[in-house]
Amino acid sequence: MHKKKAELIEFIADIKTKKQIEKEIQTRYTIYEELVDTDTIAFLLVDELGRNIQSITKIANLTPNGDHTVIGRVLSISEKKTFKRKNGTPGRVINLEIADDSGTCRLVLWNGDID
Repeated sequence: MHKKKAELIEFIADIKTKKQIEKEIQTRYTIYEELVDTDTIAFLLVDELGRNIQSITKIANLTPNGDHTVIGRVLSISEKKTFKRKNGTPGRVINLEIADDSGTCRLVLWNGDID
């Protein structure tokens, strides 16, 4: 079923404000010379930002070394740990336990991904 612009905006409303999204949609609508409707442009934005619902992987279906997009909720967050690498540079790590309707898993974030 074809999703409408308002539904699609909800998939990315945590990445950009609704005002920013609406502005981007209108900008592209003008660029595309009104040949593409705003629902389609919203779908393109969702896809570009990695939130295409058709490309979402359930936690139970995660595979090693895969590139996955997961939507779930955070159950717990460990304390951030800092450490020194063998080369003497500092590093940071934090663990999150996340869940969706298919299961739970640990998500490990390193360095810049923590911020």
